[in-house]
Amino acid sequence: MKSKIHLAALVIIPVLVASCGASGGDVIGVDGPRIAARYKVEKQDKMQGFTRTVFEMDGCVAWVVEPDKPASDGRWVWCMEWPTAFQDRTGVKALLSAGYRWVTFNPASKTVYAGNQNDEMIAKRRAFQKFLVEGLGFAPKCGLIGMSWGGYYSVRYASTHPDCVCAIYLDAPLLDFSTLKGFNATGNYSRQKLAKYYPFITDSYVGADDPFQSVNRFEPIAKAGIPVLILYGGVDEVVPPEKNCMRFAAAFEKAGGDLMIERRGKYGHHPHGVEPNEVQRLVNFFDRGYTPVKAK
Repeated sequence: MKSKIHLAALVIIPVLVASCGASGGDVIGVDGPRIAARYKVEKQDKMQGFTRTVFEMDGCVAWVVEPDKPASDGRWVWCMEWPTAFQDRTGVKALLSAGYRWVTFNPASKTVYAGNQNDEMIAKRRAFQKFLVEGLGFAPKCGLIGMSWGGYYSVRYASTHPDCVCAIYLDAPLLDFSTLKGFNATGNYSRQKLAKYYPFITDSYVGADDPFQSVNRFEPIAKAGIPVLILYGGVDEVVPPEKNCMRFAAAFEKAGGDLMIERRGKYGHHPHGVEPNEVQRLVNFFDRGYTPVKAK
């Protein structure tokens, strides 16, 4: 297992999103008009200087941000949660500049809890990917970005559909929601609220023993040869690394998984990403996923 210490100052970079608005025949870009032919486009604007199309699909809100010059192979990355967070640190602009499309897809209703990654939502995500591939010409496989809860979503999705994913970048990932401090309390992360979406949660539930939890879903990803990059804070008190990414990493590597892991000693749960002047390494990582493996 590769590991190194990376120390940096805690800096939050503001998200760059400028509204332009769009409706009907005003929809622009390569992807926008094709999306509008199938779904209601809520708006178009600029994100990090690139055209973003926001639309509704299957009760969820989707974004597709298109580069000025899309890569010929249709490569794309999918931010599974917190799409506006730490964009200058997670390589959004660098990926778009390199020809990647950048997308996200999550429930539209603000009453739907963030932990909703049951089988119904996984099926909706699969339908979204199918539309992007068949309707917009995206590559059959995507790169996943999973920050915090997004890590839970990423591993759940990739382990269910390993043939649809080519690389996974996990950042301070939550992989077992029963390890959160609030799980045994009464707040947003309580077992009572999560049980609404996961009926198997009982008063005696222990996530570490449950094959459903993302922390235990390493084998399909390892078998598929999907490379995984994990960055985590050495002093993260929100998502305990030893019960989440470190446990997953050990099992994933033992199963023969392609793993790169980096402990950032002075970081807590935030900031996600890398220093803004280092984001090319994230582009390079996703490039690996789209590089054909040469026969030995």
